[in-house]
Amino acid sequence: MRGFIPFILAVIIAQSHLAYAEIFECPTANGGVSYESKPCDGGRVKVDGSWMSIEQYRLQKEAEQAAQAEAERKRAEEQRDRMWEAQKRREDMETARIREQAAEDQARRQQISNAKALGMRAIEYVVSGSAQRAALTYSNASGGTEQHTVKLPWRKMMTVPRGYIATISAQNQAKYGKVTVTIKVDGDALKFSESSSAYGIASASGRF
Repeated sequence: MRGFIPFILAVIIAQSHLAYAEIFECPTANGGVSYESKPCDGGRVKVDGSWMSIEQYRLQKEAEQAAQAEAERKRAEEQRDRMWEAQKRREDMETARIREQAAEDQARRQQISNAKALGMRAIEYVVSGSAQRAALTYSNASGGTEQHTVKLPWRKMMTVPRGYIATISAQNQAKYGKVTVTIKVDGDALKFSESSSAYGIASASGRF
C-alpha cells in the first residue's frame, strides 16, 4: 500500500503535466515504471494523446528538426536573394545616375565649346541647397523673364551674346533649409548667393 500511493501520485502528477510538457514513461529495475522529463531507453512517451516508443519519438523529433532546419534554410536563402536583388537595383540605379550625369556633363561641355566657337557665352544657372523646392525668377536667352517653382537641385544652360545681363533669384518654399544660386559663365562659377532664412531669397546677377 505504501508503494502504491506514491505510484498513484506520480501518475496524477504526470497526467497534469502532459498538457504542458512531454512526460516519458520509463521502465524501472524492479519491473515498474517511472515518469521522467527526459527520454529513456525502452520507454515510451505520450504525444497528442497516443503512446509511442522512445525510438519513434526520436525519429519524429529528428524529422521535425530537419524540416525546421530546411524551412530556416529556405527563409535565409530567400532573404539573401531579396538583399541581393535590392543591392543590384541600387547598383543599377547608381550606374544609370552616373551615366546620366556623364551625358549631361558632356552636353554642357559641348555647349560651352559651341558658344565659344560662335563668339558667344554659355550661361548656366544652378540652384541647389537643402531646401526641397524653390520659386525661381530668371532672365532667359531671349532677354525675357521666366518664373517657375522647381524641385532642387535645378540647373539650366543657355547660349547668349557677350554683354548679356543674367539675373536669377530663388525663394525657399519652406521655413527650413538653405537655397544657393550660382551663375556659371563658360563653366566657371562667377556669381554666388545663398539664404538660410525662412522662405529666404538668394539672388545673383551680372553682365557677362
